[in-house]
Amino acid sequence: MPSNTAAFWSPIAALFAALSSFLIMLIARRNLLESTRPELVLTGWTRRAEGQGDAAYEVIAFQTLRNVGRGAAFNIIIYSSDIIANLPTAIVSSTRLPILAANETNNLNGEIIVYWKNVESDSPVHKNLFITVEILCWDSRGMRYETRYKLFAVEFPEHAGMPDPIAQGVALTSRTTVARPTWLLKLFSGFKRIAGPRRWSMPVVRKKEKRGAITMTMDELKAQKQRLEAKKETFKKILIACGRDAEMSFDKFCENYASNPQWERIIAYYLGIPIEEEKRTMATVNAAKSARRSASIALIAVLIALVLLVFQILSAMF
Repeated sequence: MPSNTAAFWSPIAALFAALSSFLIMLIARRNLLESTRPELVLTGWTRRAEGQGDAAYEVIAFQTLRNVGRGAAFNIIIYSSDIIANLPTAIVSSTRLPILAANETNNLNGEIIVYWKNVESDSPVHKNLFITVEILCWDSRGMRYETRYKLFAVEFPEHAGMPDPIAQGVALTSRTTVARPTWLLKLFSGFKRIAGPRRWSMPVVRKKEKRGAITMTMDELKAQKQRLEAKKETFKKILIACGRDAEMSFDKFCENYASNPQWERIIAYYLGIPIEEEKRTMATVNAAKSARRSASIALIAVLIALVLLVFQILSAMF
């Protein structure tokens, strides 16, 4: 065997040692992030009416905040406010907590005040509203977690027929949590300060986005005709939630759909169709999964190439 064998195998051994160390580091970092990650959940949802006449409003309350994660949550902030046409529709009582340890519960008695008189609707009898509750917190490593509860509420719950409501006439449409490192948020904030005031930047023409813009086309809606006709009870619930007669035909409903973009979320909720926001979220998740798969495939290809190189060298040597 040639005398330079040790010099040849040493770099290859070092390369494999570096790869194994890098993989061990990724696994250790993942375990560290999971060990300090808080997960905040709102429980004990109720609903009641308050006031009379023009001063009447409803209160959607959540009793407790529970940390079901492995790590403690620091500087917890619960807030939200939905305003349409300069009139408040749903106001969440802002709450701040200094710390909530893992597997602990805090009795918040939080309230969401809903003013149905300020909610726009074609029919004054059947009104619905989407409510967003946001929760901010930090872990012990400086990661910020933003949890969003998206609720769907109707004014008269006895006519809604919601599947699995969390309270009378209130359903949870989605719950998402996004984690961002604090240093990254500070870096973005620094870039904004470096950019300077808006008057020094180039003018940007932004197209005003219409609230509740239609993303489900008429053809896509008509494609659901057979499905809705097969599920007559579901179609009646959609009509009632949209403030229409329960005996309205599907064709007549399609004619009114173009002028009522707020119906899209109701249709998507009852049929289980992802709306545009959910589609973008799913596309982002799928892109991340594809990138992860591509990285794994590239790593495997590198390892296979190294193994083939070793076999070729051994074949040439012996």
